[in-house]
Amino acid sequence: MKLFTFAVFSVLFLYSISFSQTTDLNNPPPHEIDSYQFPKSITSLQTLFATFPKRVDTSATVIGDLNNDGIQDLVVVITYPFLVDYDENMPYDGDAMVPLAVYLGTKDGYSLLVQSNNAVLCTGCGGIFGNPFSGLEINKKNQLLIYHYGGSSERWAYTDVYEFRNDNMYLVENSFTNSTTHNMSYTTVWTNYLTGQQESVWSNGETKKKRYKEKKSKKKLKIKPLTSIDNYEPIN
Repeated sequence: MKLFTFAVFSVLFLYSISFSQTTDLNNPPPHEIDSYQFPKSITSLQTLFATFPKRVDTSATVIGDLNNDGIQDLVVVITYPFLVDYDENMPYDGDAMVPLAVYLGTKDGYSLLVQSNNAVLCTGCGGIFGNPFSGLEINKKNQLLIYHYGGSSERWAYTDVYEFRNDNMYLVENSFTNSTTHNMSYTTVWTNYLTGQQESVWSNGETKKKRYKEKKSKKKLKIKPLTSIDNYEPIN
């Protein structure tokens, strides 16, 4: 009888430890994606996929000639699926990093130029809109554009523009829009970090009796050293 009691107690004790390890929301283990490092070189996207941590997916990819050498380059953003069930001792996925990698094209595949864990906001950083990351683009100027959108009744949107310079990608301009559905007021600020030129457009929205006119202003900022993509983080 004592042996049976001891066995039951042991099973319950081990179960309680296992349960606490898999449901401790106050002390979750770190995300695998938070420590993930993109490989230095790849031959194709398929070889890159094989290096991803468990459950990680490509959120976006874009191809273009970022360094103007006539060879197509590659930008990849990876993420966990949003709101995955809490299992396998994994924490809530919404606050995990969303790594981005810029690969320069070579005759043998792609070589990693830079990895940024900050340029793309976390999957749960968009308020009621969920994932704020809205996409990537390489424009006709061979610049990389990263889009964000989020909020609730108070809404915001970012467009960050990066350019290849001195063996890295640097933020050369961005625009930020803040608006509200309460009275339809909004403010948009566009900044060119190469020239220091900043332009603002805003409106106080409308009331039942009045609709306010849009206003504009310009100013010149002090030109500072450009911020690289691995050191820049959008303000959430």
